[in-house]
Amino acid sequence: MSRKPTLAFVDNIFHQQTMSADFFRELIVPHFDVRNFWDRTSQKGPRIDVETINRHDYVIFWQRLNPILDFEKIRAKIIWVPMYDSVSLDYVFWKNLSFLPIKIICFSKVIYQQCQKFGIDSIYVQYFTKPEWGENIDPVRTKNAFLWYRGPISFSMIKKIIHPDDINNFIYLSRPDPNYKKESLTDEETREFKIKLLEIDFKESKNEYLEVVKQSGLFIAPRKKEGIGLSFIEAMALGSVVIAHNDGTMNEYIEHGYNGYLFDADKKNPKKIDLTNISEVLKNSKVVAQQ
Repeated sequence: MSRKPTLAFVDNIFHQQTMSADFFRELIVPHFDVRNFWDRTSQKGPRIDVETINRHDYVIFWQRLNPILDFEKIRAKIIWVPMYDSVSLDYVFWKNLSFLPIKIICFSKVIYQQCQKFGIDSIYVQYFTKPEWGENIDPVRTKNAFLWYRGPISFSMIKKIIHPDDINNFIYLSRPDPNYKKESLTDEETREFKIKLLEIDFKESKNEYLEVVKQSGLFIAPRKKEGIGLSFIEAMALGSVVIAHNDGTMNEYIEHGYNGYLFDADKKNPKKIDLTNISEVLKNSKVVAQQ
């Protein structure tokens, strides 16, 4: 039996907690002997050195790249998976990248177009999780909204686009990303939108989190930009209709009024979203999620 090629999987140390790249590891494990390495530069720690990388046949850089100068010394075959929410579109960076022996997997159409512009070997892919809804979804569920507050999308934004009469319950989980503070909800807002505060750490209680999503027919995507967007992709697979800011990667999966709803979170006075066709939107969302 021939051995699997070795692969160094270089990931941001932050993802060791969020496990956001685990789905991708599971896809490549049957084909490679995968060894995980954690880039600690976000904590002012070290990168993975070239000598370590060169002990492997392949290297995947997940989100973060080593400095361009390192690539002159790297002998392993290089694959990069950039994330739209953190990638630079600087001309000089991409021009320098175009001279390197690198392949790029793009979960964002914007990044793929950038690769094409500079003639870089790349592919564009979308990721869908396995649908887990039943034959029928309780229509009452579509009157329940869920927001996991991570910082970029706040309740103060959402109350401008959702009328309180359109929902029965508003479930609110406050778990801000690093560099974001918790927001304060007034008693009036809590009463008007029938807000239920959720007190779980879904990193430790993922099943409990998923049950909340399953109860919520409206899932509000928590960020303005996504590298991939696992949270809203997962919600679609669980039978929720997604409401999201009109940017990548959400607007690559969602067509406003067809299989979800898009809005401009940067507008001071956005229009209220018309949810009267939500039953039809839910049917279309299920079709798209089954791709």
